[in-house]
Amino acid sequence: ATGIAFSILEKPIAAMWFKIDNFGVMFISINVFGFMSYFSGAKPKPWLIVGYVIAGVLGIFTLSTNYLVRDIQEFYWGYFPKWGVLSMAFFPFFFGYMIAGFWVLLHEYKRTINITRKNQIKYLLTSIAFAYTGSIDFLPAYYGIGIYPFGYISILLFILTVAYAILKHRLLDINVDIKRTLVYSITSAVVVGGFVIIIPPLEALCQW
Repeated sequence: ATGIAFSILEKPIAAMWFKIDNFGVMFISINVFGFMSYFSGAKPKPWLIVGYVIAGVLGIFTLSTNYLVRDIQEFYWGYFPKWGVLSMAFFPFFFGYMIAGFWVLLHEYKRTINITRKNQIKYLLTSIAFAYTGSIDFLPAYYGIGIYPFGYISILLFILTVAYAILKHRLLDINVDIKRTLVYSITSAVVVGGFVIIIPPLEALCQW
């Protein structure tokens, strides 16, 4: 969605794709927290439920209102979203679950004595640290600072690090991952396709 929005010249269409993009952003920290928790053997089910409810509500507001993505602004690289008042509720949620996820994994690292397990956790911590450097994207979105949003490079480093850990240290079962990735890709395509169909009527209704 970000790539499509970057490549579009028409402002209203770019704004629609940035809303779809930021719908996904609402779920980043809670997904990472859930993955770290289950990987380390923790079972914080109540916190996961609360997190997904909050992410879902923020996602709905992102798609259907202008309280979070209130406009888009033009920089030297193209359009980028401008965040509104609802971002004040998002930031504590985002960084709170981010810190909680790191704490859970660090606790598991200190607790375990298995060398292979420690190496797996080290690579996972490194990959997540790479991913979260993408938070630089919040500077142009919230403060309007003209820093190029290189978050997609952060995600690329995350993917490469996890891939290396899977192949070198058996971080995850690669066969299971391939099957789940296929299911996830199909599900994502269906969801995004649904949003593309639903959002224009919602925008028209809001304007009316």
